[in-house]
Amino acid sequence: FSAVFPYVTSGDGFYRDGSFVQHSWLPYTAGYGASLLVELAPILNWLARSPWEVIDPAQSNVYQWIYDSYEPIIYRGAAWDLVRGREISRSSSSPQGTGHTIMRAILDLSKFAPPADSARMQSMLKYWAQSDTVRSFTGTIALPLLADATALMNDPSIEPRGELLGHYHFGDMDRVIHLR
Repeated sequence: FSAVFPYVTSGDGFYRDGSFVQHSWLPYTAGYGASLLVELAPILNWLARSPWEVIDPAQSNVYQWIYDSYEPIIYRGAAWDLVRGREISRSSSSPQGTGHTIMRAILDLSKFAPPADSARMQSMLKYWAQSDTVRSFTGTIALPLLADATALMNDPSIEPRGELLGHYHFGDMDRVIHLR
């Protein structure tokens, strides 16, 4: 795992500005980046609190990816097409489907993240799920995460984050998102 966690300064991977690039220069945060997150989250969750727990301090970069790379590109449960790469051409793919796939990975990460990160992720997830008028988060989630998703949505102590406002410049993938 230690080879996956570090930020890159060229080529494929996550950049400090929130960009995720694949194939040397293509913006793929919600394509290959989402695939990496979706595969990584359950494995890290399975290993957490076990004799094989990942103890690399660079694992904290994964939480930062959520805030810098994913939080700005998901709107009401949908992932922006401008970072979905060739996913947009697949008839089986949709912005909502991709967004919910990322949301499931974030839910998995929130189960073992440090308390402050877990709370922030759950607040963001709850907002996305409640504001999504196209697809039900709990109605389409995989069975292993259904209880966690239902608990999240029914927990009155978890306040939905609210609308994200901000300007995000992803220079390493030549993209800008302005939310207001």
